[in-house]
Amino acid sequence: MGLPDQEPTAAEQLAWLDKDAGMQVFHIAASWYTRKQWGQPYRRHLSLRSAIGFALTDRGVLEAAGKRGKQ
Repeated sequence: MGLPDQEPTAAEQLAWLDKDAGMQVFHIAASWYTRKQWGQPYRRHLSLRSAIGFALTDRGVLEAAGKRGKQ
């Protein structure tokens, strides 16, 4: 991604979502949600963009993604 203080571009967000494969950002019907990992509580978001933005900036979600990537 770009510089740390820059918002990720739409292409970067979609690339991250593709890599995530529904583990941390997912939808049920028309609503989008985030969670740290499978089986954890989830948070509702108003849009896909806000769900991805939250996942890319939330410390707990980022730590869980890092642990999943190391397995």
